[in-house]
Amino acid sequence: MNRFKNIATVAALLLSLSLPLAVEAQRGFRDNLPRFSAKGLSFSDPEVNWVDSVLNTLSLEQRIAQLMIVRVPLNMDDRQMLDFSRQMNSYRVGGVCFFAGTADRQAEITRRLRQDAAVPLLVSIDGEWGLGMRLKDMYSFPRNARFGLVEPNLDSLVYEMGVEVGRQCRMMGIHFNYAPVTDVNSNPKNPVIGTRAYSNDFSKAAELVPAAVQGFHDGGVLCTLKHFPGHGNTQEDSHKGTAHLYKTLPELRRQEFLPFQAGIRAGADMVMVGHIVVDKVDSRPATLSKKLVTDVLREELGFHGLIITDSMGMGAITEKYSPGEAAVLAVQAGDDLLLGIYNIPEALAGIRTAVESGQIPESRIDSSVRRILTQKVEMGIL
Repeated sequence: MNRFKNIATVAALLLSLSLPLAVEAQRGFRDNLPRFSAKGLSFSDPEVNWVDSVLNTLSLEQRIAQLMIVRVPLNMDDRQMLDFSRQMNSYRVGGVCFFAGTADRQAEITRRLRQDAAVPLLVSIDGEWGLGMRLKDMYSFPRNARFGLVEPNLDSLVYEMGVEVGRQCRMMGIHFNYAPVTDVNSNPKNPVIGTRAYSNDFSKAAELVPAAVQGFHDGGVLCTLKHFPGHGNTQEDSHKGTAHLYKTLPELRRQEFLPFQAGIRAGADMVMVGHIVVDKVDSRPATLSKKLVTDVLREELGFHGLIITDSMGMGAITEKYSPGEAAVLAVQAGDDLLLGIYNIPEALAGIRTAVESGQIPESRIDSSVRRILTQKVEMGIL
């Protein structure tokens, strides 16, 4: 353990030397980036007219598609890239996510997608320890656990790393990063969180998450707290199947919610809900649970930003639900964005049928679309 702490200390010290230099070298660039906040727009702002006008031009199916974040396929040739871009625009999907590739190709695909999009796209990446996590020719930084092991906790390093990762995202045309991991690695048998978490201590994680949020913002990228209500005390991997969290709501309030609340207070833009069954609260995964998404996250914790699902192609969802059924339940739960939709026609048809039959009020779709379009306005990507 001491050896690991020494390694972590050295890594943190190296980071403390390198990041400020990199940030200082790019200060002129960074100062020209928008500073994100959770202030929102007032209904007297002219941008609201754009939101209303776009909303009114979209068909029901196109408004539903605005709720979808689609994974960009790997290894597309130029013809396939053109076909993919045109298909995404024909649906009017809300955004795309990159999970692998190279920086040059990702930038090229992003330019093509933006060129074809009638409604501006949200471009996102899952870069918890930097773009190198997904793009093989980009930089990787220490994982979150390294920062939690440094004594005292160097939240300034967490901040500087966020600034630099944010700067690189913005230069690549990426608007959203699915980070920081806000889970607490409190169960040593957990197979999926581990070093992705800042700490195995709830209070310590709550101290570091806000520094990451501010760093990402100052670097020019929006950020995501994940995986609500907390994936750190599970013994299963939700990529492969159902993960369980055996805690009551009062226990979650005292423990798992602490870093999420700290991140929300710091102005986090998005919260990702995990495919975690909190057995003492609901029998469905949190992603599909109105009790956890709407009643707890939206109303009790007062989060007013975008709520996104974890990937809808993960085993915890696909082993029990069809694409259409899962999409309907996610919308009914209160999720704004559905990540990793792999069967667009079936998901669209499921939600459209639910709206037309009265299971989902059309106003429920419009409220999420309005929230998504307003975020696009605030990001300046029109």
